Amino acid sequence: MEVEIKKLAYQSVRGYCFIPEESRRGVVITLGTAEGDCLFEQAYQIAKKGYRVLAVYYFGKETLRPKLAHVPLEFFHMLFNLQNSLLLHIR
Repeated sequence: MEVEIKKLAYQSVRGYCFIPEESRRGVVITLGTAEGDCLFEQAYQIAKKGYRVLAVYYFGKETLRPKLAHVPLEFFHMLFNLQNSLLLHIR
């Protein structure tokens, strides 16, 4: 299955958006690990099964905290808003 991959920059959220050619209902969110990655390969594999996926970093990138400490709750609120937007506006 073909998967479109877009860089994600929404407010302070950074990562990737995976959009399969035929989407199932819902959006999967993968959060990065303590090593600072965004689980890109895992998100791609999920998208190949037909799910829209947001693979996001939560530290170590521009607009985010430099280290895994004191991640603000507002970050998760922005992520929830982004998920809702993706459900409404993409296919």
